[in-house]
Amino acid sequence: MEKRVTNSFTMVVERRILDYLVRVAPTWAGPGFFTTIGILGSLLIFISYYLTNLDSKFLLLVNLGIFLNWFGDSLDGSLARYRNISRPQYGYFVDHAVDVVSIFLTGLGLGLSPYLGLEVALLIVVGYLMMMLLVSLATFAHGVFRLSFGRVGPTEMRIVLMTINVALFALYNNSLPVLIVGMFSIIDLIALAVGLIMVATFILATVSKLNELDRLDPEPTSG
Repeated sequence: MEKRVTNSFTMVVERRILDYLVRVAPTWAGPGFFTTIGILGSLLIFISYYLTNLDSKFLLLVNLGIFLNWFGDSLDGSLARYRNISRPQYGYFVDHAVDVVSIFLTGLGLGLSPYLGLEVALLIVVGYLMMMLLVSLATFAHGVFRLSFGRVGPTEMRIVLMTINVALFALYNNSLPVLIVGMFSIIDLIALAVGLIMVATFILATVSKLNELDRLDPEPTSG
């Protein structure tokens, strides 16, 4: 079983909340129940983002979906470990498979909303999935599952997205002007920069990790 490591900004507060929730969770609610809640949260995110084409108030429903996704995604594994019923290999696979679907639904929904171009949204999805792949490869190589990059983990990313949704609601609900640069809005350009940074980070981190592993696991000499 891999060692789980995190150093995110919210880890202390989040750990206390999760420790309390697993203690008060009803006995009939198992890890699979919370996994389902997380998936339903992702579906709510996708549907609500799409419905913002009708009314920007659906951005607030997106935030509810993000909360439900955090609630289910964080509690399923925590509950399994608390009740000593964890299935490390199965749980690791399910957790990552669900994360991929959730990220895709979130990015697709955002790309189908009036706030972000579909191409830019899908670039962010690709960049995020590349970072997830980097974590999985590093876990296999070192046996350490890092839940955060520096001080930023999935919870911080959710908080940032919720904050952006509130800002978008305020911006569009009050008919404030949105700066357009060429074919892109300023929101598109910021998101494009974020996506490119994630892709560049993956490339640089991969090269660095390859050099590190080459030193730790050198090619055997012939003879």
